[in-house]
Amino acid sequence: MMEPSSSQPTLHRGLGRTGAIALVLGSVIGSGIFFKPQEVAGLLGSVEWIIAVWALAGVLCLLGALSLAELGAMIPRAGGLYVYLREGYGKVVAFLYGWCLFLLVRPASTGALATAFAISLPIADNLKFLVSIASIAVLAWVNVMGVAWGGRMQNLTTLIKVSFLLGVILLPWFTGSVETENFTSTFESDPNRVNINNFMAALLAVMFAYNSWHEVTPLAEEIKEPQRNVPWALVVGVGVLTLLYVGTNIAYHSVLSMTEVASEKNSATAVMDHIFGPVGGSIMTALVMCSVFGTLNANLLHAPRVYFAMSRDGVFFPQFARVHATRRTPMAAILTQAGLGCVMILIATTTGEDVFKVLSNLAVFGNSIFYLLAVFAVIILRRRQPTRDRPYRTFGYPWTPLVFVLCYACFLPSIFVARPLESWYGLGVIILGIPAFWIWHSRSKAS
Repeated sequence: MMEPSSSQPTLHRGLGRTGAIALVLGSVIGSGIFFKPQEVAGLLGSVEWIIAVWALAGVLCLLGALSLAELGAMIPRAGGLYVYLREGYGKVVAFLYGWCLFLLVRPASTGALATAFAISLPIADNLKFLVSIASIAVLAWVNVMGVAWGGRMQNLTTLIKVSFLLGVILLPWFTGSVETENFTSTFESDPNRVNINNFMAALLAVMFAYNSWHEVTPLAEEIKEPQRNVPWALVVGVGVLTLLYVGTNIAYHSVLSMTEVASEKNSATAVMDHIFGPVGGSIMTALVMCSVFGTLNANLLHAPRVYFAMSRDGVFFPQFARVHATRRTPMAAILTQAGLGCVMILIATTTGEDVFKVLSNLAVFGNSIFYLLAVFAVIILRRRQPTRDRPYRTFGYPWTPLVFVLCYACFLPSIFVARPLESWYGLGVIILGIPAFWIWHSRSKAS
């Protein structure tokens, strides 16, 4: 592994515990909690099953967070999952994760979030496209300016989005807007649509809303006291996130009927419309845009650190390992990630499909494979390196990582059935990474 020389600028430890927890919440709370309930309601048509799928996804992420917290404290280096996979399985598997993240997962997620940022604006579609591109460009500049800049943006937007999610949860009860019959409402034409395929498709949709729950780990070299603060951020962040998501969905269905939730693109705006009229809906639209903007910022904050770690290992573009002399950020990696996000929006636009839905589904599949492998690496490294210092040990080991791995092992085949196009596309990108690794590896050895 290549290490920076003493004369080269290094990453700056500028994020504390609060900033790390804000990064977990801010990385996840974005567009999914507002735009995915429509898809989930259309698939399941039952409030009980809808709440169950949101709770199940949260529990899975919490099991993953409890597991990865051990690796985050044990290996507090830039790169996150890339570093854990390299330790557990070797450079090839780690590279395939970074390759998939670089070409598919992060550009798709960045594009989906930028699209969601502009989707509610009352402007023409071509102007929405330009707004999406502009939002990526602005946040790329913010993150190039320094990790503290990106961290402050994250803290501010996280505070706003958590506050208004709490408002969505509580306001229906305080304003007397709860309609208890909504909790038993279904689709009259098809009241019993719950089946294994629909449930798994709904779980895929919900997992996008939880996606990036681990994304504090790539910034471990920029977090103060990472052995303590990375586990804190993962466990507290995911726990709070699950409570917020389940509570928000209960609030949606307390005000809106099943048909209304399934027909509304933005459930939070529809709830505020019901409570306060058009003014409330307009305010909520602005807050949703703020939420999406914060998550888009998180995408450009953490993913480039993975490419930085890959480049430092000599298996990726060497420019990505260079840190800006004064800003101390991986500028080339940030700008490249922003550019690929713009390209992904352009490609998805040409399909004629719902751009947000296409890109969000693409983002989930590739990540899911490597989530499973990274969590199983906790067990592998316990056996391979039993004496290594572990400032935090996984609660409930070995059952916590085993349950997570078994659930994901069942989840992945179902994604192929529910979303075959996105699944095969993601698998194809991963397979293409194998010859790409050997090309970079050969060049690295030769030099």
